[in-house]
Amino acid sequence: LFLDKVMHVKESRINRIREIADQLADYVNEENDKKFFSTFYGEQSRYDVVRNALIRVNRSRLKQGKPPIIRFEPFIEVFEEPDEKGRSNWRLSRDLVLIRMIERLYDLKWIEKHSDALPEANEVLSKDESDSD
Repeated sequence: LFLDKVMHVKESRINRIREIADQLADYVNEENDKKFFSTFYGEQSRYDVVRNALIRVNRSRLKQGKPPIIRFEPFIEVFEEPDEKGRSNWRLSRDLVLIRMIERLYDLKWIEKHSDALPEANEVLSKDESDSD
């Protein structure tokens, strides 16, 4: 409701966010890809790092003969679709995908087994502070 009424995020976009997050969480769980999870979790200032991490997930899947997780239309809808002011907000999209991923990984018990993959709060905060300087 908050996303719809206050942030003006369409329901179809919310569903896409959920879909991508669940697929990424399943990938992390199946492949135990701590590096991707840590990168996606920790990167808050550089869109190219987030985007490249998603591309690497697709490359990994393709090498295994599996279909890509990130497809063109869903990617555009989640990360590039402009808000009511005509700006895209990739950070909000990333945060929402991450929140859902964490929820799913917790349910899958992956977080419990791999708590070392979670960056320390001070690592994320200090990174954010240095990026804003």
